[in-house]
Amino acid sequence: MSAQLRLPIPFSPVPITGQVFIVLLLGFIFGKEIGLGSQLFYVGLGGAGVPWFTGLSGGFTSLTGPTGGYILGFLPAIYLVGWLSESFELKGISRQFLAGLAGLGVIYLFGSLQLSLFLNSGFSRTVSLGVLPFAWLDIGKVLLVSLVVKEFNPANP
Repeated sequence: MSAQLRLPIPFSPVPITGQVFIVLLLGFIFGKEIGLGSQLFYVGLGGAGVPWFTGLSGGFTSLTGPTGGYILGFLPAIYLVGWLSESFELKGISRQFLAGLAGLGVIYLFGSLQLSLFLNSGFSRTVSLGVLPFAWLDIGKVLLVSLVVKEFNPANP
């Protein structure tokens, strides 16, 4: 569902979606193993053709296109956030925020690498098309996830 919450950007092949929010939230809620399992299910079935990626797309070409790296980045990102959450008992919004930023960084890394290959472009162009237009909004999503986790987990002051 969060992939369908999208806003295309005219100058970038990457749209704004709700996926980053959900991936990070699930990492905190479910932890590394169940979180990773949820994303393996999502990416695996989407890659097999279930049309639940952005724009109701699915299939292997969705994973090899310009946004496929971001989708593949969900796997290590959710694992990292879940691992950080479980391993360090992340209490307090600042630690959750930093763990969320780490997960976001992983998503950007995977997404940028594939986008640069797809566009056959260098670092500067790739970052200007695949990271910078989204950075502030995604940092806001990380903050929102941190607030939600804090609010709904009373054991996490």
